[in-house]
Amino acid sequence: MGVGLRVVAYNIHSSRDDLGALAAVVRGLEPDVLIMQEGPRRFRWRTKVAALASSFGLVVVGGGLPALGNVILTSLRVRRRDSWEVRFPLKPGRHMRGAAFARCEAGGVSFTLVGSHLSTDDEERPSQAALLRDAIAGLAGPVILGADLNDVPGSVSWNLVHQDLVDVGVEGG
Repeated sequence: MGVGLRVVAYNIHSSRDDLGALAAVVRGLEPDVLIMQEGPRRFRWRTKVAALASSFGLVVVGGGLPALGNVILTSLRVRRRDSWEVRFPLKPGRHMRGAAFARCEAGGVSFTLVGSHLSTDDEERPSQAALLRDAIAGLAGPVILGADLNDVPGSVSWNLVHQDLVDVGVEGG
C-alpha cells in the first residue's frame, strides 16, 4: 500500500519572477514535495534555497548548486534518508545540467524523489534523457520524478525518460 503525497514540480526561472507571488502559489498548493528547476545555484545559494523553502513552509532535502539548480523540498511529514546529485557531461557553449536525488520516507513507505532540467539543445537533450533514465532505472522502490524536459510528449527525449514510468498527470493519479 502506498502513501498519498501532493507533489509539485515548478521551474522558478532562476528566481526572476515575483518571489512573494511564487510563495503564495506554492503555499496555496500545500505540497508534501516540491521539485524545483532553476533554483539558486550561485553565490550564497544555500541561504537563498533555505529562504525559499521557508517562504513555502517546506524544508530542503537535496539539490542546489551540486545539482545545478535542481532543488527538492518537502514538508515535515516526509523524512529524508539520503541525497545525491548527478551531473551530465557538458557540451561546450551550453549550460551544465544534472539531477537531484533524495531517498525519503513518509507514512512508512520509502521512495526516491528526482528532479532534473534537460537542455534546450535538440542534439544534447536525448543523451541527457538517456543518462537520467539510466540513473532512475538503477533505483530500488518507487520513484517520483519532477522534471523540465524542454520537450514534448512523444519526442525521443520524452520517451527515453518515461520508459517504465507512469505519468500521473495523464493517468489521473
